[in-house]
Amino acid sequence: MGFVLPVMLVLGYLVAGTRLGLTITGRLGKEHTGKPLLAAGLGVGILQLVAISPVIGWVIAALAGLWGAA
Repeated sequence: MGFVLPVMLVLGYLVAGTRLGLTITGRLGKEHTGKPLLAAGLGVGILQLVAISPVIGWVIAALAGLWGAA
């Protein structure tokens, strides 16, 4: 159990970043003809920029991981 939770949080963080990137690029809800690599990179990059903010960044990063893992 000690190994599963951190893995789920990391994968959830990636899912949340991909979802954010798809929303920003406007491809959410549309048929995906290509790979969502650009959207995933953009979304995870934005989440990382938010996560390094000193006061609330860790809370947003944790919520993104939990939301994506759910």
